[in-house]
Amino acid sequence: MMLTNNSCLLKIIDMVLSALTTDSLEHRNPDHEMIVILRGEYRAKCAGSELVAGPGMAVCYPAGLPHRPLKICPRRTCIYCLVWEGPWPASKEPLILEDTRGRMLQTASWLHEAWMRGPTGAELVSHLFAAFLNEMQQILSATIKNNDPIRQLGSDIAQYLHMSHNVEDMVRIAGMERRTFERRFYEIFDCPPGEWLAGVRCDRASTLLSTTDLPIQEIAKAVGLSNADTLSRLLRRRVGLTPRDIRRQRS
Repeated sequence: MMLTNNSCLLKIIDMVLSALTTDSLEHRNPDHEMIVILRGEYRAKCAGSELVAGPGMAVCYPAGLPHRPLKICPRRTCIYCLVWEGPWPASKEPLILEDTRGRMLQTASWLHEAWMRGPTGAELVSHLFAAFLNEMQQILSATIKNNDPIRQLGSDIAQYLHMSHNVEDMVRIAGMERRTFERRFYEIFDCPPGEWLAGVRCDRASTLLSTTDLPIQEIAKAVGLSNADTLSRLLRRRVGLTPRDIRRQRS
């Protein structure tokens, strides 16, 4: 899923200079949260594992994912914390990204400076947030390609959603026995492939309905569905709204 500042709303970016001196309580952020480490070390508990990240790395939590930051040395650590709402890559797991080129970290620094200017920096914030999301997307794509082939398949399917893929196509592309594919897919995405595919289509359609004036039939085709009626049934089943309901909410 491509992340753009047209579909994502930055809510806050904060620099934290004095980190935790005791372990934090587990919490869920209703929006997406990213921790970018400028110096020192960031540690947290999430999904039963301990996450550790150092300078030039970022830890990303999708909205609603429980996590608990752990005690770290306050004099050595400096982090940026970004919170935004909007689309999210097709994963319910925390993401750990390594900013090998240093561009995401530098952009986060500029973005924080522009944010602190208030209304006078709003236009610059918009441009810098777009650059930040683009760099994040490039790092994420490279990370996925170097990791699990099923993650790569999920990324490719989400990118070419208009091609009307189904679960049989996914099994064939993965080159696995179906039960093995479904088991490994569930381990990564925490849901069956059919539900994941429906969710990606629903999210993409909702975004297009909220941010564009494209005809509903065209949006249905853009997310790999045959017609507007099929899209309406999908949205009613998953979010309890019709395409016209979502459009009315926009206004």
